[in-house]
Formats: sequence, C-alpha cells, structure tokens
Amino acid sequence: MVNISLKMAEIAKGKTDNKLTANENRQILEMELAYSQAVETLHTSYDLACRLYRDGCLDRERFRRQYESHVRKLFEDGTEEDKDRLQSISMPYQALRAVYQEWFHKEN
Repeated sequence: MVNISLKMAEIAKGKTDNKLTANENRQILEMELAYSQAVETLHTSYDLACRLYRDGCLDRERFRRQYESHVRKLFEDGTEEDKDRLQSISMPYQALRAVYQEWFHKEN
C-alpha cells in the first residue's frame, strides 16, 4: 500500500487534480483501485485471523503479542476512509472489530 501511495504521488508530482493530464488521471485512478483492493485484502486477512483467534484455534497470548499493535493501528491510525470502513455497523469485518473492542474497549 505504501508503494502504491508513493507511485501515485510520483505521478501527481504535487499537481492539483485539475492540472493533471488525462493520462496521469487515468494512472492515478488505476492506482487508487489497486490501493483499495490491497486495503480490502489486508482487512479481510486480519478478520480471518481474528475469527480463528476468537474460535480458540490460535494461541491467544501469542496472537495478541504479535498483532495487538497492528489491530490498534488499523482502527486508530488509518485514513478516515479506513476508519469509516472499519467502524461501520454493516462492515464485513465483525471478528476484527470484536477483537479490537475486546483488547482496547473493555467497557463496551
């Protein structure tokens, strides 16, 4: 995702949207699609891992040690679009959100 973001910035070269050529706009739109797909894959992968964690299929202590900071960053340090996607009531990442709530919002 970082590589895609860097490539988009390289294509734009600091230009505003209305200063981009048609080719640059097309390239950026293609990159945005690739970025969105990468984000979706990341969230889906974390959700699957969290489902396995919640089902007891993984060593819970080890899983938390390895993924605690990653789960927190997804919900707290992501882009606004990512935060909206993860916090939405109708989001498909229920296990991921449940683990985040369990670890960081015990009062809920």
